[in-house]
Amino acid sequence: MTKQRSIKNTFARHFVSILTFSLVATLLTWGFLALLLGYLFNHNVAHPANHYETKIPAITQYAKTRGDSIMDKQGQASLEKLIPSQGMNYLVVSPAGETLYGDLKIKESLTGQKIIARLNQTHSNLNQVVKYTPVLSQNGEFIGALLLGYNLKVTADDPALNPMVTIGFLTFF
Repeated sequence: MTKQRSIKNTFARHFVSILTFSLVATLLTWGFLALLLGYLFNHNVAHPANHYETKIPAITQYAKTRGDSIMDKQGQASLEKLIPSQGMNYLVVSPAGETLYGDLKIKESLTGQKIIARLNQTHSNLNQVVKYTPVLSQNGEFIGALLLGYNLKVTADDPALNPMVTIGFLTFF
């Protein structure tokens, strides 16, 4: 004859087993996500959110060493080779705030005072982060500014895959 178990004991056993299986399923899901992200980032399929931010020191160093050429329209081609065209925009402005060249869209008007006040700073709004870098001549005189704009979000190496990356992360979470 089998011993009858009470409803209380049966409920407690099932409750503990459901909690245990839920914990195991959660750990497996997060482990799978960690492996997937590691693969995507290590094999350059996707870039982390700060990918473009890590490019700024090299661009800033270039602006410091080649300031005179950046302010000329002739230096545009060499500057564009250094700035990733996918995911990063730039703007070269004079000390008075006049746009010389570039594709960065700034909603506010730039004046000389605003530019000087924002040099070596990073300003962000809802959609974009903008880094203000001074451009100096060979004599060390301030001759303009280089504005670098980028978004802080995970992106795919192939731009066609960006919607898939977004949908994949939303679906997974």
